[in-house]
Amino acid sequence: MEQRRDSRRALHLVASRWYVVLGICVLVVAAALGYVRVSEPIYETQARVTYTPPPRDEGLGNAYPNTGDRTADMETLRGYAAGDPSLVATIAEQAGVEVGELEQAVRVQVDGGSSHLLFIARGDSPEQVALLANTYAKTFAESRNSIASTSLGRRIKVLEDELGKIARTDDTAFLRATMQADLQELRQKRASGFDEALSVTEAAMPDMAVWPNTILIAAASLVVGLGLGIGGALLMASFDRKVREDELELLPLPVAVKVPRSDRAPAGEPLSPATGDAAVMDSFAAHGSRLMLNAAEGQAYTVLVTSAVESEAKSSVASHLAASLAQTGRRVVLIDADMRRPTQHVVFPVLAGRPGLSQVLTGQSDVEHALTLVAPNLAAIGAGATHINASSLVASLGFHTMLERLSQISGVIVIDAPPVLPVTDALALAPRVDHVLVSVRLGRSHVGEVEDATMRLQSAAATPQSLVLVGAQKSHRYGYGYSSTDPARRALGNRGGPPPPPGGGTPPPPPNGGGTPPPPPPGGQRAA
Repeated sequence: MEQRRDSRRALHLVASRWYVVLGICVLVVAAALGYVRVSEPIYETQARVTYTPPPRDEGLGNAYPNTGDRTADMETLRGYAAGDPSLVATIAEQAGVEVGELEQAVRVQVDGGSSHLLFIARGDSPEQVALLANTYAKTFAESRNSIASTSLGRRIKVLEDELGKIARTDDTAFLRATMQADLQELRQKRASGFDEALSVTEAAMPDMAVWPNTILIAAASLVVGLGLGIGGALLMASFDRKVREDELELLPLPVAVKVPRSDRAPAGEPLSPATGDAAVMDSFAAHGSRLMLNAAEGQAYTVLVTSAVESEAKSSVASHLAASLAQTGRRVVLIDADMRRPTQHVVFPVLAGRPGLSQVLTGQSDVEHALTLVAPNLAAIGAGATHINASSLVASLGFHTMLERLSQISGVIVIDAPPVLPVTDALALAPRVDHVLVSVRLGRSHVGEVEDATMRLQSAAATPQSLVLVGAQKSHRYGYGYSSTDPARRALGNRGGPPPPPGGGTPPPPPNGGGTPPPPPPGGQRAA
């Protein structure tokens, strides 16, 4: 099962990087076709010598092997053709080439288990290869025939001498007649030649080059290109571990919500609920509803929002989640717990200059005074002044006491925590919350970093975790859009300030002079 999953993952990685495979294939095929274009053509042809073994008692000496084993006889002939230096020198002289050039241009081989000896010539000229193959085959056959003729001549001479020594008497008449018949037969055989033993089929002049073979090279280069392309895609995937929308199965946890990308965020600033579009807000509204299904009746539900490293849109996730929950009528408190690099005062400018979390935890301000109403049902506590000992502050008893106090006046607490990998603040906060959201940004977050962050969070606490994918492809379902005059959008239209009263004018001051949200209803129950 694991092997099959790895195979599917590898195929998916390659398919998602099809452009790498295609690009490398095009380059390899183009290089191969370029090689074909600049290469000199190579031609090849072959002459064939067919061997018919003669009878063994014809007095031909060792001109033709005749052991009864065709394979052995053909190998002997091949040795005669390729291993006789005098023969090779004679053929080179007749063809007008050097001996070394002849040996490189022509090879002699037996055609399988047949009785054919092949003289295969290869070179850059059709005329030259035909000349070399034919000259080699003919000269070899002639040399074997010459050896046979010489051997036969010696036998004729011996027979003639023996016949001359026999007296011409009646007693020797039959013997002399037999010997004269044999002598006549041998003379006729030598006069007729020995083409029946070695017959030559001349090589034809080739009209097409055997190399480069365009079709073969193109097919081979395509196979090589595919192999290199797949290897390149997998190598790129091993180095480029950034999260991609078509590779979400590589993430350590399932994605709970996909937040569509939006181009409304100011350059260099987080996307605030005031600038976010309807698709973004709807995605957080749906996820917020699912989160609240786990909330216990009568208790505040606390959500920690973090990321693996910085610049992964965690602050935008925290502010949008808080705003979407507030729009359902719940009383929500948003805490900027990133006291090193705070962001929520940029999302909600009204927080700038107000007492923040660092002042509350160091006793310079109380919780009620630090709370600032930024939208209906939504109050926020900024990070306050930066603090060099932020990890100790969020792990302190004062932070726990502050959460208990906020849970009495709100239904949901959203904490914007620092990234997990650079600092330990989120790990200290994880045991104190009901759910952890890890923001993952497409094209920026790395799979390995997300894995490391979730593992550290799991080691710190058994708190449920889920991933928020930021920057997903926008669904076509949002084609109709929303009007900028919708009441929910107007409520956040001032990027953090309270909504303006009907008919214009300045907004009323927050209660208690410090932006404290309205007290809980009688009985201590939170808002519906």
